[in-house]
Parts: sequence; structure tokens; C-alpha cells
Amino acid sequence: MWPIGTYERFLRKIKGQEGRRKVNYFGILLCDIRQAKAKEYILNYLEVFDDESYENIDFYIPGYILRDNNGKTDNSSISIKGKYYKYDEQEYFKFCKKLEYDFNVLFPFSATLVLMEYLGGDFSNARKMIFELESSEEGIRSAGKFFIEIFRIAAEGNMGQTLDEISRRLSGESKKGIILAGGKTIMNFFGVDVEPIINQLGEITKYKIK
Repeated sequence: MWPIGTYERFLRKIKGQEGRRKVNYFGILLCDIRQAKAKEYILNYLEVFDDESYENIDFYIPGYILRDNNGKTDNSSISIKGKYYKYDEQEYFKFCKKLEYDFNVLFPFSATLVLMEYLGGDFSNARKMIFELESSEEGIRSAGKFFIEIFRIAAEGNMGQTLDEISRRLSGESKKGIILAGGKTIMNFFGVDVEPIINQLGEITKYKIK
């Protein structure tokens, strides 16, 4: 789990300009600590998720800035491995707006996970799956289980293969049947029940965790 802070640092990370290696598959966890359910079911368990994800897949968490905690914490901070990161509203909003412009991920008004494959080049070439985690009480409660399943797939080295298979299955469905097929496909791979959201062109734009 990486409290990435700013959008500029996020770009450096995914381009391989910071750290030992470039990663092709990663998650972006968009989570405003002021939203009670997001804090209760996701942000309070970042240490657990960090241990489970290990080095298999990075989850970038924007809008949280490293600070000197002096042994103290508050309701606007998260902690990972003994370090404290304070929520910065301006940086979070800036990140979300730039993510929308560059990657066509609409501004999230609730906890959202973006799974992304970015191999390089133009941002429009990135593949992504967007999950609304807080669309229901049961959905937000299932977020931890969902994350653990993603970490398992990544640990087995199957994230790229999984995205390929999901894309293949959905592209073979008619627009009429894509909602049912999309939901079943995600359930089969990630173990969570979802409702696909369809745009006017009949394309799945994101999923709501049910």
C-alpha cells in the first residue's frame, strides 16, 4: 500500500521514474477519510492490506502526505508501518481531477478502487476496471475480502491473464446480455457480487460492489 500523496509522484511511479522497477499492474484506492464507512471498513485496515499485498501489487492511495506525528495521530490521518500520513483535501481533489482528465476515471464521490494496467505510452492505452466500493452497506463490508482476492491473483502472477480473460468474455457478449455476463465474470474471478454500470453505448464503465 502506497500513500502516494500527489498526482505528480503517481505519474513518476507508474512510469518507472521512482523506485527500483516499473510496475505494469496496480490499484488506485480513492478514499476520503472524512467518509465514515470508508474509514471504518477500509482505511482502518491498511496495515492488514499492506501485509497481504506484500510486493505483489501496489495500491496507490492519493491525497495523504507523510508527516511528523511525534507519536500522535488524529482523525484525518492514516498509518502504515509506523508512519503517519495526513489527508490533504486539495491534493486529493487535484489528483482525482487529473486522473479524470488523463485516464477518463470520473471524479469519485465515494470510496472507489481502480485496477489498472499501464504498459507505457499514451494514457489512453491503459486498461482499467473501476469498482465503487461504497454503493451499499454490504458492498463496503466486502471491500477487504475483495482486496485479498486481488492480492492472491497478483501473487500468482495472473493479473494480466485475468484482465485478458475478463476482456475476452465481455467482448463476446451482446449488449443485451452484458450486464448478467459482466457480473458473473467478476464474481468468478474476484469473488464479489457486482452490478455493472452501462453507458448509452452499451459499454461497461464501472462496477458497483453489491
